[in-house]
Amino acid sequence: MESNNSQSSGNSGQSLLPEVIAPETKVKTTVVANKVKKPKAKKGEKVIQVTKSLAGKFGLSFHIGQFIAIEEKQADEIIDAGYGK
Repeated sequence: MESNNSQSSGNSGQSLLPEVIAPETKVKTTVVANKVKKPKAKKGEKVIQVTKSLAGKFGLSFHIGQFIAIEEKQADEIIDAGYGK
């Protein structure tokens, strides 16, 4: 008994997805070596740098090495736990 899992469209061996041709795009990018833009802290906030992943312990999705402006109380907790400086 032969299993027929392919759709018969008359295009055996070819993709059933339509071919999409993207137009040429020009993207302007500016590369600044060794420059990190730190956020400015508003009243009641502190700027810290993330040193460990905050996702598991604090439920926050920031990247390691990223500077973030966050409430002072939460920033102090993160620093005390060793997850920021």
